Amino acid sequence: MATVIGTQTGETTLDRGVVLKGTALLSPGDTELSIPISTEHQAVAGRELEIIWEVDLEEDSEPGTIPVVPNPVLHAPTHISGGSDEIDGDRLDIDFTPSNYTPDTSPTEVTSTEHLTAHLKGIDDIIGTGGGVIASGVSVVTTAFDGALSTADTNVQLALDTLDNAPAVPTSANKNMASSTTTTDNDLATGTAVAFTPAFDGHVEATVNGVPCRLGDGIKAGVECYFSGDSGATARLIRDIVAGDTMHWNGSVAGFQLAGIDRISFNYDVNI
Repeated sequence: MATVIGTQTGETTLDRGVVLKGTALLSPGDTELSIPISTEHQAVAGRELEIIWEVDLEEDSEPGTIPVVPNPVLHAPTHISGGSDEIDGDRLDIDFTPSNYTPDTSPTEVTSTEHLTAHLKGIDDIIGTGGGVIASGVSVVTTAFDGALSTADTNVQLALDTLDNAPAVPTSANKNMASSTTTTDNDLATGTAVAFTPAFDGHVEATVNGVPCRLGDGIKAGVECYFSGDSGATARLIRDIVAGDTMHWNGSVAGFQLAGIDRISFNYDVNI
């Protein structure tokens, strides 16, 4: 805390008093102003002196320049495209750390991975390679699709089929096939495998001599027949049946074994 002592610059004599005039220069940090009273104007012994003052504060702009506050309505347009103080949107700071793309600083407009355009370029890169665009359920293509699908890509295949709007129609394949001769449960029902992967994980029906069988959906026990991808060791879920799967027969559940004269058909839809 600093104290500033004023300097008397003049006086005016009234009927019963004196008006003193003075100046003081306050600097930043000054919190007190001391006004000296000259000897001739001090109270005499045995009497009191009443002082009434008025302080006029005037800012001295000499040491610095007082900034001009612009009109917000008139100033805002200067920041848009083509304005005199255009904001560089390419370099707006982005603190977000992405998980599914990598910011790319190759554009000349940016120099940091935290710039907005670096993020936009990273998104553009992954879209351009096909990554992160096709999704179905919890499956997402995160790299460029190379046209090769594995057994783990069924959801991706479904998404591709859906995006292509490919219609599904009943197939004429796997009809009126000769049965095998079975003697025990889990025997091969027919030597002809599923010809095509059913569309959209759709329903599959198996018939013997035109009569639908009780088909196992991922189970082997207690059903008349089931499809398998490993020669009958395990049963397929109906939605997971694919080309090459084989049908197996449980004669003890159906009440009869198959003979060569029986005719088997698989009914399902395929994409065209």
